[in-house]
Amino acid sequence: MNYSNIQEPPSSYTSGNIISRFINGLTFRYYWATEKLTSEDLDHKPCESSMSSLETIEHMLWLTELIKNALLGKESHRTFNQEMKGTAFSELRQLSLSNLELASAEARKKAPEDLETIQILIRTKDKDFSFPLWNLINGPLSDFMYHTGQIVSFRRASGNPIPKGVNHLLGKGAY
Repeated sequence: MNYSNIQEPPSSYTSGNIISRFINGLTFRYYWATEKLTSEDLDHKPCESSMSSLETIEHMLWLTELIKNALLGKESHRTFNQEMKGTAFSELRQLSLSNLELASAEARKKAPEDLETIQILIRTKDKDFSFPLWNLINGPLSDFMYHTGQIVSFRRASGNPIPKGVNHLLGKGAY
């Protein structure tokens, strides 16, 4: 899939298409926020108490797991974060992009009545949690966008702004 541009919009405004398009916007923004990050960018953190860009990207992969699994009707295991520790940036990035692509495709299939059944299912060592679609919107989807902005800001601070020519309104990439 070409993540450097947002695909053409669907021809109809269905609830599933709207969620899918929102995810496509997240994917596009994440693609450009993480495109050509250097090791200096990945290590950057604005202060000692904050996460580095790489640590933020690791967290963002977890968010994409929650998003994807909720739309697929699967549970997410909290051990996922520990299992992914030490994964190379390029793999973290590709997994996040792939998860978002799959989530977008699943969202397009959803009829309004399907949305009422979507649940974020989280399994921890001690407890299971379940949250409705509303929490997917104000939780992982919004959190992912928030952290994408952090990556953009961090990389700008480390001297490597996103490439000139990216147009977020039009969903067009720099190249």
